[in-house]
Amino acid sequence: MENRKIRFDEKQDRYITKGIKENVSPYLYHYLFELIDTMKVAQRDCLQVFDLKRVPGQENTQIVIHTQECPRYKKRYVFQTAMPQAIGKISLLIMMTHTVPCFWLMSID
Repeated sequence: MENRKIRFDEKQDRYITKGIKENVSPYLYHYLFELIDTMKVAQRDCLQVFDLKRVPGQENTQIVIHTQECPRYKKRYVFQTAMPQAIGKISLLIMMTHTVPCFWLMSID
């Protein structure tokens, strides 16, 4: 599995798999990282899941359903894009070292 490293800050490395690089626009995967960064929860789960859908008949309308299990979190986002976006499920695993995130890995199913 080939991973591409994306630096966001000095504390955390964020990686995307080859599947993300080839199937998801940089705009969209950066947006998904931003959704996690701005979550209003007491704690982020180490597994974040994004279901990507389109509105039938409207290829340029992207739906993102962001979930985590513990604590329970679910939020739906709908926005317009310049071109059709990805459909599928994206999982983001936050690897921890002594309760401090050390890197994030985003992959697509």
